[in-house]
Amino acid sequence: MNIQNNLTFKIANIDEVKEKWDYEIKIHPENLLYYKAANEFINEIKNGTRISYIAKLNNKIICDLTVIVKEKGILNEAKYYNDLVSDKRVFLCGLRTIKEYQGKGYFSKFYKYVENDLKEKGYKEISLSVNIKETKNLMMYFKWNYTNYIRTEIREGKKDTFIFNYYYKKIDI
Repeated sequence: MNIQNNLTFKIANIDEVKEKWDYEIKIHPENLLYYKAANEFINEIKNGTRISYIAKLNNKIICDLTVIVKEKGILNEAKYYNDLVSDKRVFLCGLRTIKEYQGKGYFSKFYKYVENDLKEKGYKEISLSVNIKETKNLMMYFKWNYTNYIRTEIREGKKDTFIFNYYYKKIDI
């Protein structure tokens, strides 16, 4: 755990993961996938295929992200993740900051904590995906050296087509 004033970073315990998912369900009550995902997510943490990191400010979760650390889990099919996760590479997903705390530098500090923790755990590379329409995030990830291209994925939504690029960076240096 890292503490800076009233800002703390840590690996979430199960109660904190449930708190995070309760918040997501509350702001997306019409989307039943959040209910299913919450249970599956908690099971994946218990079986060791995911790590959930959180940042708290004054004891309130303001940022979170998930790290997929193994290929086989409930939500993640090995075929989909085989180029994103290995013994040395992890996949970041669900990178979020609550809207009122965005643009204040909290996530950047939080991310540095997570990257250092993953490096201490022996991982050498981190992969992630970004919707190419999210140019602010794309530029931030390039700034953080996510410049090694893995692949592109096109997903058809109900109303839109989404294009995601996957990148990785080395953290062993």
